[in-house]
Amino acid sequence: MKRTVTILLAIWLFVLNFQVAAEDELVNLALGRGDSAVSVYTVPAISPLPNIFDGDLATSSEVRGDEGIDGPDFSFDLGGPCVISKVILYSASQKSGNTVPYRNDIYFATEPNVWHKYSDLGGSVTYTFISKGELVDGVESPGYICKHEFTMPNINAKYIRMKDPLKTKYRIVYELEVFGNYANAGSSVATLSSIEFDKGVLEPDFYPYQTQYSMNVEGMDTFPAITNALPTDINASVEIIQATEMTKKAEIIVTAQDGVNTKRYTINMGNEEESSSKLKEITATKGKVAPAVSSDVVQYSIAITDDDEMPIIDVSTVSRDAVATILQQPTVSDPKAIIEVANGDGSETTTYTVDVFRYNVKLSTLEVSTGELSPEFSPTVTEYTVTAESGNTPVAITATAADSDAQLSVKQPSDTDNTGRVTVNSEDASVFKNYNITIRYVQNIDQAQIAALSAIRNYTATNDTTESDIFSAVKTAINNPNIAVDWTTEFSKTDATSKKSGSISGVITLTLRDETRNVDINNTISKLTVSGGSGGGGGGGGGGAVVRIPTQNTEPLTDEKEPSTEDNESSTENNEPSTENTNDELTGHWGEDEIRPLLESGVVEGDGESLNLEKEVTRAEFATMLIRGFDIEVVKFSDVGNDVKAEDWFADYVQTAVENKIMQGNGDILRPNDFITREEAATVLMNTYELVFGKLKEKTEVSFTDKNDISEWAKDSVNGAVSAGLIKGFETGEFMPFTQLKREQAMVMIYRMLLHKS
Repeated sequence: MKRTVTILLAIWLFVLNFQVAAEDELVNLALGRGDSAVSVYTVPAISPLPNIFDGDLATSSEVRGDEGIDGPDFSFDLGGPCVISKVILYSASQKSGNTVPYRNDIYFATEPNVWHKYSDLGGSVTYTFISKGELVDGVESPGYICKHEFTMPNINAKYIRMKDPLKTKYRIVYELEVFGNYANAGSSVATLSSIEFDKGVLEPDFYPYQTQYSMNVEGMDTFPAITNALPTDINASVEIIQATEMTKKAEIIVTAQDGVNTKRYTINMGNEEESSSKLKEITATKGKVAPAVSSDVVQYSIAITDDDEMPIIDVSTVSRDAVATILQQPTVSDPKAIIEVANGDGSETTTYTVDVFRYNVKLSTLEVSTGELSPEFSPTVTEYTVTAESGNTPVAITATAADSDAQLSVKQPSDTDNTGRVTVNSEDASVFKNYNITIRYVQNIDQAQIAALSAIRNYTATNDTTESDIFSAVKTAINNPNIAVDWTTEFSKTDATSKKSGSISGVITLTLRDETRNVDINNTISKLTVSGGSGGGGGGGGGGAVVRIPTQNTEPLTDEKEPSTEDNESSTENNEPSTENTNDELTGHWGEDEIRPLLESGVVEGDGESLNLEKEVTRAEFATMLIRGFDIEVVKFSDVGNDVKAEDWFADYVQTAVENKIMQGNGDILRPNDFITREEAATVLMNTYELVFGKLKEKTEVSFTDKNDISEWAKDSVNGAVSAGLIKGFETGEFMPFTQLKREQAMVMIYRMLLHKS
């Protein structure tokens, strides 16, 4: 190890007073000029500079400090052009006994700010932990020092940069060793700048530090010939060996001016590299292999979560006749794969290793400022719902990662988006876990009273109306499960006769905690409805726009279809639903061309005043709209869902939706009163489509800008709904999967699907 504890300790003692001078002095310790093949460059560290084996370092503030440093990023001028073969750095792993390296990437440049990562230049890295108690220069290691050894193919550089790939956490780097020598006038440079052939295509594309290539010669009478090979240093010598029938490969040997450094480029003439002991691909059943497989890299890694099973490794070779043997698959006790590859004649063997790193990306706590999580928090559960009252302070999410080294990102709910998300990234950002929180806003006591009164005003009472009907209409209008609903004044009814109207009356009290509100039941039974009727209220979600049941011979819906007057022939001016206001609100509306035909043909109707276009749709309402709109036979409620009761207006429709596989919940929880999200609506829509029309023949993947936000279980349905023309997304290019569906959007979707029926 090329380091001097004495120098480090001396710098530590004086760094506070002589930081600038110390750094200048260290810069002068850069690569030695002349014939020296090995030189040492020691990194100026942050203030205060710790001793590399200070036993208290792991818990000191300086480990994570960034005093005077703008982030975890160092760069150094080596003092002149260099040829570098190896770089070694030592850094803290920040936790005693930690067996996961805190990676520090190395970048090189020949001119300022034009950086190339070590792996892009053909370099590889190995990580070694200096075990607790191991003597280094006579000092015991505390057990959290990691050695990074970068092996480079004699690359040219004038600048070196160290960077923490996580970018958000500071790493102490104690010492950097650079092995190589100065390349005055390019005397040690042994790379090519270009290769030219009389025919054929080089694979991969030429890169100065890539030395293994191939060319497909199928159909060629002769092998491609190298016509030019230009060295980077004009003083270097180049020897070209053309391919023959015997060798089936061409070679270019570059010798630097100093006569010491050489580099050999090999071009195999065939579909595959002949007699190679290299791997072409490494795959794993879990996680991603990093870096990308290259002929010059033999050490790889895979990151997984601590919940994942150990991956099974598989490989393929460059040469068809090569033999790859997986000597060891990774296990919990030894998380490393070892692969040995021998070429066809056994003359060459290459050993590869794949280290598996497990990260804890779970939460230890998840809390909300108001309401309660449902279900209760568990580190293994990632989907939650929070019920909160409207008008209160917005719900704020706080969380703590189980691993203190993990990184948290919290997306808070907003006025326009009722979803929150906590993302837990591993310390190197290679794996992550999302915890999703949906905020379900319910009415406060005042809003519930207004909704209940509105439901009664819009209720069409008949002589058949019962106390239970009125009670159900009020309960349906209230979407807060914590509000108690009770009769406080007895329900009474006077039937209508052929000569005069009847009436209903009574008082229902709403109670939320210590607050109560009264709902006066005052409704008129028209004398024209004495023969009875459908019972009106409750269906369609309490006075919003609803879907009527079209008859089997419904004509195709077009803009030119005349409005039906059949349902209004026996109506008087007093109880005929008005369409004047609903027509006004459609004028200029983005969905006018699709909603107006539904309104005019009686498929949808308003409440006499409005279509309530921007009101959210519940899961039960949307399922009911589809069942009614497509004449799906309604099944009588029996027992479906723990949160559906026989007296609910939607009970039969939810039973029908579940039995026809139109809608499903989470186990016995169907959430009928929850507002439906757009991705949920797409799923219910396509389930109905397949029930009515059969499987959609062709689906294409959506191109929405937020398509990666769509839940995995909903992606196929969203693809189908978009392919069938039922959903188009927003002008912004987004789909907005977690946004709650509005009635205007639901009507447009139903219109588009009715066109398929016609």
